[in-house]
Amino acid sequence: MDRSIKKVLIVEDDAIIAKNLSQILKKSGFEPVAVISKGGKVAEAVKQYMPDIILMDILLNDDITGIAAAGAVNAFSDIPIIFITSNFQPEFADKAIMENPYGYIIKPFRETEIKYAILLADQRIAKIREMEKNQKELSRMKEFYNTILNSLTAWVAVIDKKQGVVFVNDPFTAIFGDIDSAPHFRQFIDEEFNDSRSGLLNRIFSSGERNRKTVSIRNAEGEEKKYGVSVSPLFSEDRSISMAVMSGRDISELIEQGETLISTREILDNIIQSVPTGIILTDSEGIISLTNKTFELMSGFTYPDLAGREIKFLQAQSSPDTMPSAECIATDNCSPVEVELKKNDSGSFTAKVLILNFEKPLDENFKNIYFITDISFEKKLEMKQVRLQNHIESIVREMDDLSELLLETNVYNQSIKHGDADFDTLDRNILKYIESGMTNNEIASRLEIAEITVKKRLSAIYSRLGIKNRYQLIEYLHTNYVPDK
Repeated sequence: MDRSIKKVLIVEDDAIIAKNLSQILKKSGFEPVAVISKGGKVAEAVKQYMPDIILMDILLNDDITGIAAAGAVNAFSDIPIIFITSNFQPEFADKAIMENPYGYIIKPFRETEIKYAILLADQRIAKIREMEKNQKELSRMKEFYNTILNSLTAWVAVIDKKQGVVFVNDPFTAIFGDIDSAPHFRQFIDEEFNDSRSGLLNRIFSSGERNRKTVSIRNAEGEEKKYGVSVSPLFSEDRSISMAVMSGRDISELIEQGETLISTREILDNIIQSVPTGIILTDSEGIISLTNKTFELMSGFTYPDLAGREIKFLQAQSSPDTMPSAECIATDNCSPVEVELKKNDSGSFTAKVLILNFEKPLDENFKNIYFITDISFEKKLEMKQVRLQNHIESIVREMDDLSELLLETNVYNQSIKHGDADFDTLDRNILKYIESGMTNNEIASRLEIAEITVKKRLSAIYSRLGIKNRYQLIEYLHTNYVPDK
């Protein structure tokens, strides 16, 4: 066992007794640091040798007794003192007790008395130091918790079974004033004790049931405020409820904001429900928190069908593109996406989907907003237009082919009619393209011959038919057209 007492100062005017004490101390494992025979020298010796304990005789060689010397030492030090005397007179004993000694030994003494008196003093010192340590820790913890409680925005009051308020924090004092001058709060406490049905304090002390409720209490200025108040029990060692901790905070503004928020949400909901575009609201994780009527008509789903589901649930397996997510918002790369969405009847429809987010959402459940437009009809119309365009182009190609055939037949019949059956194939082709309105350059390009060849051939045809120019030729061809029978 570790000892706190090692060095011992002997104050004794009898040299033989002093020597005997020194031997006992050494034998018991202690160190006698000095022997003083006069009371007037004790304080000086304590400062010089700094002993852990003093063995003090009461009657010494000078006029200063051991009791007086002990008083002088106690004035500047808490060194433990054990008195040793041969005179156990009541007057000495009473005076000695006033100096709070650690022991009182009567001469003649035994070795064991000295040893165990010091050991008991050592134990007492250890307990005192432990108590002092605990007291310091308790004070530190008390200061720590007081600092925490006083830094809260909520007020706190600790109340005992007799309706006494044993502690309040600074916010409490700031709101209600000193507890002795806080009649409105005192009235509130009385009501909560006496209300047998819903009284917070009554329920705590009767059943230990934690509870909370919203109450109205007037503050120090007499202004009535709404407070959210909660009460918790404090248990004694035997698990009985000794006190209750009541805390509350002013929620008047919060209630007003809540009412405003509810009103704002109602307005937002009305707007969302009235727009002709499908709308879905989700939280930041993509969980559906609201759908409007337009989307419900598109998909056949109702809000209860979709509430709590991920937005990805709506994407059909056949969709070529995926439903946009909040990731595109973070990268500022959001644009409408065509997605195939499910219908409640196991079908699907094509929709154009755009996602945006609320920078300052009214609620964490309303973080992202999806705008959904049904483009199924547009897609069907587009496909019909493509088919119609292809059909028209096919008809035009057939008409072109028929026109070429008619032109060839017309030129040929004209040649037969006027005895021009000796027009060769090149002349017939030139006449055909002349009638269709082509220029010499275009005819040359089409027949892959030189433009001068076209001109020479036309000159020969003019001479043969007795006409002067292209316009007369075109009129001639139109006028003398003989259909192919």
